[in-house]
Amino acid sequence: MVANFALNEHDRIGLMVPMFHVNGWGKPYAAFMCGADLLLPERFLQPEPLLSFVAAEQPTVVVGVPTIFQGLLEAAQAAATELDFIRLGSVAAPPCRPPLMAGLPTVVPLIQAWG
Repeated sequence: MVANFALNEHDRIGLMVPMFHVNGWGKPYAAFMCGADLLLPERFLQPEPLLSFVAAEQPTVVVGVPTIFQGLLEAAQAAATELDFIRLGSVAAPPCRPPLMAGLPTVVPLIQAWG
């Protein structure tokens, strides 16, 4: 996972899924293996609190489900907040809908990791 996502000690991984989720199983281990920071937003995954968290912590890698990414993208656009510090988004769950796949990669490079 470290090699596949090109993770390194300079990364800050925002884990926006519970650790029992498929996209949360290996990322904590990968973060500790390569020396990256692991950022956990607690239980507040609504778009506005999540955008505040992301803007404050500036993760370089964000892990989530399509609903998380859609809400984050819409909140960032509404607040005119740049997300250019995110170098990679990892989506796992149902496949992303076409509007999300069309809109998000222009803001955040996206990998469909599962689903």
